[in-house]
Amino acid sequence: MCEWPERPQVPWAFVVFLAAAGCVALQLRAGWVPGPGQAALLAAACAAALAAVRRIRPALVGRAAVAAAAVGLALVSGSLELASQARGRALLEGTPVSRLSLTTVSDAVEGTYGWSSEAEASLGGVTVGTVRFRSDVPLGLRETVEGVGTFSAPGEEYAAEMRGRGLLGTVRLSTIRGRAPAPGPLGAFARVRASLLEGFRPDASEAHAVAAALALGWRGALRSTGIADTVSAAGVSHLVAVSGAHLSVVAALFGGVASRARPLWARTAVTGVVTGCFVLLCAVPASALRAWAMALASSASQVAGRRASPLAALGCFGWLLCCLDPTAVSDLGFSLSCTCVACLALFGPWARAALDRVVPAPRPRPHAGALARALSSARSRCVSDLAAGLLCFAASAPMAASAFGTLSLAGPLCSMAAAPLFPVLLASSLAAVALAAVPVAGAVADLAATGAASVLLGICRAAAAFPWAVLPVEVPGAVGAVASVPAAAALLALWPRPRTAALRRGVALVLAAAFVVGALPWLEPPSLEVLDVGQGDALLLRDGPRAVLVDCGPPGGGLAPSLRSRGVASLDAVVLTHQHDDHYGGLGELDGSVAVGSLVVAEGVGASLCEGVASAADALGAPVRDVSAGDAVQVGGWRLEALWPEGPVDGTENAHSLCLLATHARGLRALLAGDAERGELSRFVPAVGPVDVLKLGHHGSEASLDRACLGALRPSLCVASAGAGNAYGHPDPVCVTLVEGSGSRFLCTAEHGPVRVFADTSTGVRVSVGRPEALAA
Repeated sequence: MCEWPERPQVPWAFVVFLAAAGCVALQLRAGWVPGPGQAALLAAACAAALAAVRRIRPALVGRAAVAAAAVGLALVSGSLELASQARGRALLEGTPVSRLSLTTVSDAVEGTYGWSSEAEASLGGVTVGTVRFRSDVPLGLRETVEGVGTFSAPGEEYAAEMRGRGLLGTVRLSTIRGRAPAPGPLGAFARVRASLLEGFRPDASEAHAVAAALALGWRGALRSTGIADTVSAAGVSHLVAVSGAHLSVVAALFGGVASRARPLWARTAVTGVVTGCFVLLCAVPASALRAWAMALASSASQVAGRRASPLAALGCFGWLLCCLDPTAVSDLGFSLSCTCVACLALFGPWARAALDRVVPAPRPRPHAGALARALSSARSRCVSDLAAGLLCFAASAPMAASAFGTLSLAGPLCSMAAAPLFPVLLASSLAAVALAAVPVAGAVADLAATGAASVLLGICRAAAAFPWAVLPVEVPGAVGAVASVPAAAALLALWPRPRTAALRRGVALVLAAAFVVGALPWLEPPSLEVLDVGQGDALLLRDGPRAVLVDCGPPGGGLAPSLRSRGVASLDAVVLTHQHDDHYGGLGELDGSVAVGSLVVAEGVGASLCEGVASAADALGAPVRDVSAGDAVQVGGWRLEALWPEGPVDGTENAHSLCLLATHARGLRALLAGDAERGELSRFVPAVGPVDVLKLGHHGSEASLDRACLGALRPSLCVASAGAGNAYGHPDPVCVTLVEGSGSRFLCTAEHGPVRVFADTSTGVRVSVGRPEALAA
């Protein structure tokens, strides 16, 4: 059992980096450029603080002065960045897009509005700034394009985010007049990368997609195949995002070449050049650039005969990057990478010592055999890998939860299981990409890479399939950005050395809590809930851990947060009643947030999906299934039977709405009418008979139903889904009067919030609403 390590010393360079990064991030978000008076006030405050330090701790005044100067330089750099953005934005707003040259600086990503990437905008050979670039066709990395289009500055809602990322606005090209590879070294590396990707064919299979992401940092096939969501749910996205672990493997692979150089500085130079070329081939992500710079700093320390300090190297490089490119601090990958590296350097030995006491170890024997030694070594590696995984999980969890709205509980264990496979997978992926054009060697390398990638995918799918592998959470952005700092400071200050028994009791409590959390979905009572998504429809039917969603509300209706707040991480199916955006607009929000088993539409709609539905379905990786009248979807105890339409439709009209009879084994019967109105309902409600709940068609419009329909259905409760103060007057007073005059209870999401009806009708229809005070009114 290893001894508890001593509390580590935190280098001043790292503290300065934290202060500079925090100040610059806040400055960019706020768009604050201090004027002369504010700058003078800041200088006076710093002088007063230094004077106080000199009186209290004279020995620290030099360091404090350097720290203040370093933070001040970072703020000056941030101010220059904001001023440059303002000038560039004004220039772009007054310049026709046809006069610009746009050079892509990131891989294109397909979305609802076409292909999107980031591009440098130039006018007359002078770079104006970076913009979000959209077009109808994908462009390669470092490709220059000209054409006709529009420039739009960011709206107030996205202005802070765009400033932080250094984006001046969005350029949309409607017509491309010319495109050519960008000149220069970066363009040359991009062309080599494109040639390697073309020869390797990442779209050939899911395993090829993983290998391309590892070897060249190209994630396009991961997104198009839905593997990115699986990897994210398993908590191992870092394995397919180029970072320090990748550079370590690359350096080890080329160690034989570097070892031929006798002087240490020559070996260091060879390794630096090789790993630098790898970073360039992977499109220079900020996290990889950070890892490369830290590796160079560590190697330089060895050449100089000094002990390397990861935290000092991180602090120096991070501060330098804050000054050279202030927008880097807003890059999520860079922030997560720095956070994990810092926590491993500070708390790695402590975490390994703690786990070493928790995990039972065999008693040492004087004449242990080879098997016993191998088992002891394997235990040590597992403890080390698990400690690193748990530390990175704890450090990055607040930031990741804030950015994605989910938390992968399977991450630490999945990382430990995949760790031994990673070097083999990366090495074989690099070989497969490099040798793709060589007949025999390329085939052998390809077989090795795809085999290792298939094993990794199997591990990820097994982890992602575990109940509550992904926990939906809501963390405000500001909390997620800083939560790990006070926690780390408290742990450093306390530096506990708990007894083994206390540690094991703590782990047992955590595992018990995890078991309870994992069991919660199984205890969820079956219910039907009309969600409050504004002027649109979204109905959630749950039965324990099983769930189905009928319609997705309008764009920006808050569907994904609503599902996360209810603990819904996966849906067996999503049913779209028809192709109006107030019913399908929120489908795209589910990508990366909620797993979807299948997409169910009316007969004929699958062959005529609109662009919004088709692209969202592709992004979700959800197969599309058509149902016709008489077909049924079974999810847990819920049975959803299609009643209308009677024949094939394209889903573009209200009358094409898929009408469903939802029944549960515990007695509840509900008719879900989509946007169908009395003309359609009159064709099938006589055969339906009485129901407990009627979700009114077309948001409770005047034509949504008549007395004959109400007489045939005799619902105890009628619910309309509509937005407060909508321009359509929904629900219509005529409809409300008709419902209440029939003796049915009327509720509307605009007034009552989400309406939840429980499936157990043994004591009548039991209802809860989001705004109970509205019932009293």
